[in-house]
Amino acid sequence: WEDRPEEEQVILALVLAALSMRGQSTTDEPGAVLEIEVAGGEVKAEGPVLLHVTLANRGSQPLWLNERLGLNNPFAPPSHRELTLSVVGPDGRNLRFAAFVNRDSARAKDFCVLPPTEAISRTLDLANYYTFDQEGVYTVRARYADGSPKFPPAPDGVIPFKGPLRSNEVQIHVGQLALAVGRRL
Repeated sequence: WEDRPEEEQVILALVLAALSMRGQSTTDEPGAVLEIEVAGGEVKAEGPVLLHVTLANRGSQPLWLNERLGLNNPFAPPSHRELTLSVVGPDGRNLRFAAFVNRDSARAKDFCVLPPTEAISRTLDLANYYTFDQEGVYTVRARYADGSPKFPPAPDGVIPFKGPLRSNEVQIHVGQLALAVGRRL
């Protein structure tokens, strides 16, 4: 080791450090996990598109976090959203968030202690936020990050957690489209 040039030693040390972090969370609390799951099988474009979102604490310490799990446009102020979604259509293009969400910043009542092995969940109907107007497979991924300007202090012994977290990727299969001729959607 010592007979190698100093530059090689530095590069080797950086490579070893990077390899030792592989597979670990890039958040302050490695036990926090964001998971999404599609409800049901194939969906019809005119029906609900239900997505279950779960924020779980798989660590050994309790977490202090915003349990609201408020979905909003990725361009909304960070204080008005905790969840954002990336929805990619069958044509490979990102779907536009097509809803107006009137949401204020989180309040102290929106925060909770999430003990180890516990989780908070929310079910979203993506048809309220996105237009699924093509048959085929859509890909969805979620991101959690709390942007509250007034993050309340955590109770003693509880780790404050703001994220960010990225979820697993899921696919939504949209079946045969109904014709909307002469009908308001």
